[in-house]
Amino acid sequence: MPSNDPDSSADKSTPPQDPNADVSAAVEDLLNTLSSKFASVSSEIFAKSKSSPDGGEKR
Repeated sequence: MPSNDPDSSADKSTPPQDPNADVSAAVEDLLNTLSSKFASVSSEIFAKSKSSPDGGEKR
C-alpha cells in the first residue's frame, strides 16, 4: 500500500546540489595533470635540443 506521506520520498536518494561540481572538478584535475605533463615533456625536449651538437636545428 503506497504511502501518501510526502516526507517518505525525502528519504530516497536526492540529487546533489550541483551535479556539475564533480564533473568540473574531474575536468580541472585532468587539465592540471595534462598541463604538468606537457610542461615536463616540453622541458625535456628543450634540454635535449640544447645539448645536441647542431643546437637542435634541422637543415
